Amino acid sequence: MFELDQDHDTSLLMPLYIGLAPRDPRGQRPVSDEAIDFIEPVTVDELADVLLDLGIPSQVIDGAQVGAPGWVMARGLGWSDGYFIRSARNENSSRGPYLTMGSDDLAAHLAEELNVSCRIGPAMHQEPSPDNDQIADLSVHKRAGAVIGNYRSTDGPMLAHGVGDPLWFTYQRGQTIVSGVHPDTDLSSVVQYPTGSAIVGLERNGPWRRLMIVDDGILEAIHEWGPDWLTVDPRDPLEIEDGWLTTFSGSMHGLDPADLVQEYFEVPQAFAADFLSGFDLDSEQLTALDKVLVDRSAFDPFTDVLRILGLPDVAAEVAEGWRDGHDLPGATRVEPQPFGRALWDSVTTVPQEPGLPAWIQRMWITRPASYYWLTAGEITVLAAGTVAAVKKNRTGLAAGLGGLIAVSVADLLIPAKWRGQDR
Repeated sequence: MFELDQDHDTSLLMPLYIGLAPRDPRGQRPVSDEAIDFIEPVTVDELADVLLDLGIPSQVIDGAQVGAPGWVMARGLGWSDGYFIRSARNENSSRGPYLTMGSDDLAAHLAEELNVSCRIGPAMHQEPSPDNDQIADLSVHKRAGAVIGNYRSTDGPMLAHGVGDPLWFTYQRGQTIVSGVHPDTDLSSVVQYPTGSAIVGLERNGPWRRLMIVDDGILEAIHEWGPDWLTVDPRDPLEIEDGWLTTFSGSMHGLDPADLVQEYFEVPQAFAADFLSGFDLDSEQLTALDKVLVDRSAFDPFTDVLRILGLPDVAAEVAEGWRDGHDLPGATRVEPQPFGRALWDSVTTVPQEPGLPAWIQRMWITRPASYYWLTAGEITVLAAGTVAAVKKNRTGLAAGLGGLIAVSVADLLIPAKWRGQDR
């Protein structure tokens, strides 16, 4: 009997991945007629048919498209205990509002039906074929990323603090390229860091490439390139068209499980016009950008987009994983520190950009002779003001000016080590 008091928050649904290994352990056809018979690998259609019969809404892809030839992979939604949600109109649920099937049961069923080894888990983790060196760069394990923005050269310590992992920080001609020392570093906090101008985030995950444009903390555009997944929708086409809604179908939240899967894995698409909020582009640039965005199978879309936007395209090499961040000219490794230490490191980092604030900070850190002349002049003016205030019995003003003199003198005594000059 359906238990109406059970409820699950759909935001707790998580992706679950299915991987079917090649039937033949050699992973390739025999090279001679004398070899034993070759067992063909599972096809995308075979896996889709079984998932369709089980009522599991999912998406399927050929492993050859993601650097794992011979494998077939699928992805669906489920709970943290490994239960996939299902879509079946004529069945009742005993585990909340959604019909489910456990990973162990599903793996056993697929292994029996398709005569193949099956892996199920929360991440796509299949081995690339060792016999295909030319596709090693398309491995599902390949992860990389980079962020390009108008960061100040002193922002590195605070960025590393926000990420919690070490970063490569490269400041070049008003633009900064930030990348993780580790390929799987989450750079989302770097993209959201306020800079006063548009920030471009680039991320590669296997053969999929994603681009994000964030301006003043607002996500303006997001776009993804890469191979498409085949959708497995167990519902009858007429039911989809009619939009039927019933508790028996697992639609208590207004969406069938098949809709939830499609929405969760929906591929983000952007248009050139979405970039106008952060970049000044003419009609020719907009046309060129649209061509890159619509080419889902583009080999190097990051480079094309960065060149159109007038940004350093070397960041694309880092985002693709072809080049490490430490290989860039002037790259600095910034370690994550507690907030107080990160703030002080930011203050004591010698700025590279032009402008009066950067000039003052450079002077305070490096202490050229002109700094001492300026400080001496400052103390002299403050002392004269203090004497004048005392003569006029303005004790409050005199005390304030005296405090500023004390601060200036104390500042002169700050050792070079504290100012980061030993780094």
